[in-house]
Amino acid sequence: MKYLPIILSLTAISYCASGQGWLENALKKAVKETVTESSESKMARLDSLDFQFAMSINEGSNLFEVEQKGETLTKVSSKGVKALFDEEDTKKPVDVARDTLGSAITFYELRQYELAESGFKNAKSYMEENSLTNGLTYLRCVSSIGVMYMVQGRNEEAENYISEALTKSDSVLGKKSAGYASNLNSFAKLNQLLGKYNEAEQQFDEALPIVQKVFGEKSMQYAILQNNKAMLYQAMGRNADALALMKKAVASAESAPKKVTNNSFDSRKFQLNQALMYQLNGNLPEAETAFTAIKKVFESKGQVNNPEYASLLNQLGVLYIQMNKSDQVESLLKKSLDVYKRKFGEENISYAKVQNDLGNFYRMQGRFADAEVALKKAVDIRKNVLGESHPDYVKSIENLGILYWKKGDLAAAYQPLKEAADKSLDFISHYFPPMSEAEKTKYWDILHPRFQRFYNYAIEASATNPELLKVIFDYQIATKALLLSSTNKIKKSILQSGDKALIAEYTSWLTQKENLSRYYSMSKEDLLRQKIDIAEL
Repeated sequence: MKYLPIILSLTAISYCASGQGWLENALKKAVKETVTESSESKMARLDSLDFQFAMSINEGSNLFEVEQKGETLTKVSSKGVKALFDEEDTKKPVDVARDTLGSAITFYELRQYELAESGFKNAKSYMEENSLTNGLTYLRCVSSIGVMYMVQGRNEEAENYISEALTKSDSVLGKKSAGYASNLNSFAKLNQLLGKYNEAEQQFDEALPIVQKVFGEKSMQYAILQNNKAMLYQAMGRNADALALMKKAVASAESAPKKVTNNSFDSRKFQLNQALMYQLNGNLPEAETAFTAIKKVFESKGQVNNPEYASLLNQLGVLYIQMNKSDQVESLLKKSLDVYKRKFGEENISYAKVQNDLGNFYRMQGRFADAEVALKKAVDIRKNVLGESHPDYVKSIENLGILYWKKGDLAAAYQPLKEAADKSLDFISHYFPPMSEAEKTKYWDILHPRFQRFYNYAIEASATNPELLKVIFDYQIATKALLLSSTNKIKKSILQSGDKALIAEYTSWLTQKENLSRYYSMSKEDLLRQKIDIAEL
């Protein structure tokens, strides 16, 4: 997933035995190389570089970086950071703004989020105090803050900044610019994280032709947008569509001007997602081969402390649950938890996902006490970070209900299982209207098992609580002929819209559908004689 910050040509900085003093000197040297440029060359370099784009990686969101920065960097003291800018008094305000933003982006790329946040906020305040809010530097700063918060799961703060960046990129650069497409992509990723799938798909669809025109189909930017839309399809249960689009994303990335090597950090992001698609489409051996190969590359390069590695461990653990290789699952998930906790703390959506997966694993192993601790932790985090109407929260609350059911506490299981079913009805009401019939069918395939699980639970629990039979009946009435009911609502809405062109187009579409249905029943000879081409229709 990616966004609007610029790509700086600073050398990656890593920690060595000479300690923090060496690190501060290296950072100071790197920043001063930028500071000593002439204003003209600096402006040309910063204002002409491509925007970066937020890139989906499994279920997390991380900044797409051209190269992996120092993996084991230690934190620089506030005093050390301040020393980097002791000579600002001799510079013009526009140069100070660029340098401060550049240093913040450097810290961000080094995953030093606390220092990056401080730098971004200082740059933003400085530009506001010096009336520099109408330029590209300010726009990049606002956008960068939004994506930094999104990466950390601080979604409410992220939405404020990304929304502001999208509005400003429209007014400053226009709707056909790379900056607008970049912020649109970020907003789409955020909407996906918030469970707003319809809005996310519309924004990806709007961004794709812009990026295609600005960068071309053989570009990393276009590959990232295809990747992100594929991950959205995956979240919506459209796994075949997701895999097909993911293959196109890999092809675009491989043909991009700066072609990534098979073992590069950026290439691994696409490979991870493609491996996930194989897993979701049931090709488990191929998924395992891909995951383990990527894991070896991370470990051989010593890159075992970043979120992408944690995501890989999480997904490999889930895969081994599916493959009944249970002896390796717990260690993989616990390692993943440890990395996420050290990087983001516990109040993070990625950390919550691993807790949820670990809880389900413990339940399958009959370790009910351990499962309850893990699942309750996942529920609490997702409730606090995502809210009670997010699909991931609903998954967690249902998993908790299933745990109580399986351990024999039928009374405790009722409320979480019913809450999950009720929220699923809300999802149907919200997501179904703009979907095609095929898309509705695929989305219903995700939700339908949840109702079946509730029915099975309720039938068992009805021996002591007969009222549950009425609840089953109510859900069956609410979901009966659901797909047809949703289609009829759209039909009614169109016919009552008063839009003559829309009504005519809809009527024509219905007629063609009816004709096509009739043609399917005809023989090949009849079709040939009447010159009917079903594929074309």
